[in-house]
Amino acid sequence: MTASFPPRPKAIATILKSKDDAKNLQTLFYSMIKKSKTTKSATATTNDYAPELLLLATKDCDDIIKESNLDVFFDRVVVVENSISAISLKIELFKLVEYERIFFVDCSCVIIKDITHLFETPLHNNNTLGAVPNDELGFLTNALLIKPCLSTYQSLNTYNSTKNNDVILTHKDDQTFIRHFVSSFTPLSNTIYIENDTTSTTKVLILSNPSKSLKNQYYNKSETYKESKVKERTTMKQKYEEKKRKAFLNLQNAKAAAKAAAAKSGSSTKQSKELKEKHDTVSQRYKQLRKEGLNVKDAMLQARRDCGEDTSIDINDKEESSKKVAQMFGLNL
Repeated sequence: MTASFPPRPKAIATILKSKDDAKNLQTLFYSMIKKSKTTKSATATTNDYAPELLLLATKDCDDIIKESNLDVFFDRVVVVENSISAISLKIELFKLVEYERIFFVDCSCVIIKDITHLFETPLHNNNTLGAVPNDELGFLTNALLIKPCLSTYQSLNTYNSTKNNDVILTHKDDQTFIRHFVSSFTPLSNTIYIENDTTSTTKVLILSNPSKSLKNQYYNKSETYKESKVKERTTMKQKYEEKKRKAFLNLQNAKAAAKAAAAKSGSSTKQSKELKEKHDTVSQRYKQLRKEGLNVKDAMLQARRDCGEDTSIDINDKEESSKKVAQMFGLNL
């Protein structure tokens, strides 16, 4: 019987290449969480196997991610070397073969409807890219369906390295990216992605240039969401620290109890050993006195006296005990 394994996860990804994009990034991720079934969405269930939220960022963006608590909005961050080229960051997505598919959305966009069904779009002819066609450019690069593939990654790196290194503008980088895939991409529906147009958004899933008021609306809500998640995380951390503190105290108490028990056991063992040694000494003396002709009682008393035991109390105790035993049987001594 063939073993059944869960499918590789999918991911919705974006790129942070500049600290100036942090606000846009937060807005986009919040719209993903609220409008799509992701790992962080309340509408997702365990049966959905929801896509992860993925961020590719340059090293110089580490500080802004930590300072702004942006990590509450995504599941994973992949940090790459600082790059002046936008295409270099897009190329990295093809390297992440641990994902079945990645849907890339530029951080300037906003998600207005669930996009997770786009992962099921067939990529024909072994294509590793799906994109919205554009008559002027070839296809749009702000929303891409990617099938990670190492051979495509290597091919893109080779293709990119042959281009003019002086070309660093984003649009020109996109043109380089487009030229590589122009004859080998699978067209996606042109209704999923448009410029901001509130009059024709019935089927639209992604706005590439949302209005300022809409972005502000999403951003303000994202701030409230972030505050609640940071508070929740702080509370969980405090509970964890308290649990760890109690576990440490319990361990210390257990060690102290074990040490005390060991000391008590050692003391008891020592006393038992001393009693046995004394008993052996008395027994040897008793046998010697019996051989010399003393009766049982006198030999025992004399042996105990000779070995340093006080027998005066014991004699009285024995006599008193003997009387009590006799009385139990109706005898008078």
